[in-house]
Amino acid sequence: MNRKYKLTKESKSQQQKFFRLCSDEYRKKLIGKQVMTAKEFSDVMLILAYIGFDDYHSYLIQKFPELTEAYASLIENEVERDSELGEYRCQDEDDIILKKFCDGIKNKRVQEEYRFDFMI
Repeated sequence: MNRKYKLTKESKSQQQKFFRLCSDEYRKKLIGKQVMTAKEFSDVMLILAYIGFDDYHSYLIQKFPELTEAYASLIENEVERDSELGEYRCQDEDDIILKKFCDGIKNKRVQEEYRFDFMI
């Protein structure tokens, strides 16, 4: 996290939207006020993929190279494990992460919209 990466106009817009949605805990970790684990980074990457914030997703990959490496290892391990357990296990874990994200959205109407979009 030593280097500063500049947010593009679109990634800045997505960051602001995400910060309005996410919990204070995620926000503090993403701006570097608290340490983020590889698992937490993985959860954020999953959420960003589901909501289509590709530019902000790419920015975070550049901003947190050490977490990106750990994230890649986690994905490799999950793929191996999920191939043994079946695809439904993987979806259940995604649903848990997405539900936790939705629970952190303060605006109840927006929270319900995301629950509907995520089908949880």
